[in-house]
Amino acid sequence: MAERSVALVLLAAGRGRRFGSDKLAAKLHGMSVIDHAIASANAASFSARFIVRRIDAVRVETGHRWSLVVNEQADEGMASSIRCGVRAASAHSHTVIALADMPYISAGHLDALAARDIPTFTRYPDSRAGCPAAFPREVYAALLSLKGDCGAASLTFSPSAKIAPPSGQALQDIDLPSDLRSE
Repeated sequence: MAERSVALVLLAAGRGRRFGSDKLAAKLHGMSVIDHAIASANAASFSARFIVRRIDAVRVETGHRWSLVVNEQADEGMASSIRCGVRAASAHSHTVIALADMPYISAGHLDALAARDIPTFTRYPDSRAGCPAAFPREVYAALLSLKGDCGAASLTFSPSAKIAPPSGQALQDIDLPSDLRSE
């Protein structure tokens, strides 16, 4: 059996138009939104970490354990960032894809996803599949076929699974300035 090597791909190439400015730089509990996502990923057990950013994005300090992946087609939508990240992580047996605007995802939830050997999504309260999600190398080709502004949940994987995060707050993403309100 091949050695298990799990990469994390953090998608951070969106424009954040609804927010009105760079939402990933916005402060939440004394840290930027993206720094929360980076901290969770750093606390999890990944072999490699990749951050997918726009070509014109402000540089983010991630530390020495991260590799920057530039998405020159970011305006196409989320699929282009997934493709960039999967290509960067292609040497790894598994990849977890997470969103930089989800500051409450825990390292424990990321590790639970990373431990799975089939495509595994985060289960939302309405039972739909979403991000973060984990994928074995066997489905990388399907991820590389994504187009437009859709994510991996638009694909059909059999078998697949869903895992609920430890708290509902983990699923909160930052889309509007009002999302930064402290609970």
